[in-house]
Amino acid sequence: MDLKVIALFTFLAVALLVPGLQQLILARKKFITDRLKELAGQGGPDGSGRMEKINQDLRHNFFKSLLAHAGRLSPRVLSMAADRRLAEADLPFKGEEFVALAAFCAAGGGVIAVALTGRPELAVMAALAAGAAPFWLVKAIARRRVMLFNGQIADTLLIMANSLRAGFSFMQAIEVVQREMPPPIGREFGRTFRELSLGTPVEEALTSLVKRVKSEDLSLVVTAVLIQRQVGGNLAEVLDKIARTIQERVRIQGEIRALTAQGRLSGTIISVLPVFLVVVMLLINPGYISVLFTHPTGRMMLGAAVLAELLGWILIKRIVRISV
Repeated sequence: MDLKVIALFTFLAVALLVPGLQQLILARKKFITDRLKELAGQGGPDGSGRMEKINQDLRHNFFKSLLAHAGRLSPRVLSMAADRRLAEADLPFKGEEFVALAAFCAAGGGVIAVALTGRPELAVMAALAAGAAPFWLVKAIARRRVMLFNGQIADTLLIMANSLRAGFSFMQAIEVVQREMPPPIGREFGRTFRELSLGTPVEEALTSLVKRVKSEDLSLVVTAVLIQRQVGGNLAEVLDKIARTIQERVRIQGEIRALTAQGRLSGTIISVLPVFLVVVMLLINPGYISVLFTHPTGRMMLGAAVLAELLGWILIKRIVRISV
């Protein structure tokens, strides 16, 4: 059984690695030639720095090529979903590249677990956890980015309102936000400003901004701006009122997070502790806990425990999640 698991993970790793190596061999010579032509005639004392830059570009080209070619084996639906997640997190990956990266992590986690423990069931658990880890990481990055974005919206609206009162147009107000505000909101408004500069309609550019940043506060702002453009009114005053509303919401949300911190930590510990204990028992005394995986009654008990864990985690999340 161990040999079969090792063979399976080895096959997956090789199947993902070969296309990237093939592309690297075919493209390496052309890439070096193009880079040398680009740098031709740029002699000087910093030549070693340029060669280091070439080496870095080669390593980056290999990594991107490997992920891109391996990612073409992934389902299209999964790649599109990964594209949306990566856009929300503002990460410089394509969906298919990210799916390939997750597959590499899964294969590597399974192989390492088999090599260290020789337990097939532990290898499967390690492969699933390692494959899901990149998706969890991207989700966490996107969530943190939205939190930072929401924390900057109120100041952004005040800047836009003051710019409009000073006689600036709406597009110029967005440019001021791009210059004055730090990332992530400054970067996103800069992208919106470039879209407007290229002739994209305001409605389309703002809708694209909402799709990139899953923020309820931003959605409220964009809705108010689009309505104002249709019916008219004092946009600076509207933005001021929304800014005050958002500031109050941020204050209340901070108080709620402080009051529910203990409950959220308890939910995390309760969810992680059983999995941690199972892994520890598999490492210390595999025979003691293997009955849960081999005996029919043990499998039923394990399934019931997993279901109870999921239900408990969902209930705790719902209890500590208070919408404002």
